[in-house]
Amino acid sequence: MKTLHRKTSLVPGGAPLFQRMFTRLGCEGRPPRFRVEFYSYSSLVLTIRRREDAVYVRFSDLLRRAPLAVWRARPLCCWRVCIAASLPGNSPNLI
Repeated sequence: MKTLHRKTSLVPGGAPLFQRMFTRLGCEGRPPRFRVEFYSYSSLVLTIRRREDAVYVRFSDLLRRAPLAVWRARPLCCWRVCIAASLPGNSPNLI
């Protein structure tokens, strides 16, 4: 049985942005390692998962060509990252 692998690509400047927002929002502890990427979802989806010391953020690839005003709203998403990063890291979390 074949496994379906969807194409992903990194969001330019995504990881540093999320690390800065994690710090600015006053989240406790050391900022986790962030991997921020576009993922081929069929709708406008955002997923955030924490695995050990890393947070994986996936934006729908439909946002790749979004206007600048949409990307200015990314810090709101960081609040969710802050919450996800503060949860116990023993198991993967989806927020």
